[in-house]
Amino acid sequence: MFIRSLNYCRAQGRGCRWVMLQEFPQKDFGPNELVYQLGDAAGSGFILMSGSVEIFKEGTSLMQTIRPGRMFGVVDIIADRARVNSARCTRKSKLIIVPHDFILKSVADTDPFLQAIMRFSTQRISQLYPDLW
Repeated sequence: MFIRSLNYCRAQGRGCRWVMLQEFPQKDFGPNELVYQLGDAAGSGFILMSGSVEIFKEGTSLMQTIRPGRMFGVVDIIADRARVNSARCTRKSKLIIVPHDFILKSVADTDPFLQAIMRFSTQRISQLYPDLW
């Protein structure tokens, strides 16, 4: 899990960039409150700290349920596009808001080979499952 990775970085005493997450803003959402919707600008990613979030497209079934410790809303930032689905809290939830620039810098700082793998994987999944993206 992402939060376990963050805790690991802290425990190792490394200058791990993920420790900066504690400085990112947090926001509380109520049940059935939208985090973002289809067509919105992809301004930030999110880490679910508590509660539950469902990813869906209008008129289709539920695509995914996000559990605490998971990140979501990042692929649209990496792909440089508007939101291709919607996210709604199913109960009271707390989210960390991960800024757009932080995500792009993290990707840019990644090994070029891993960047290529991320790009290829995102493109391939988009081609194989156009309804998901």
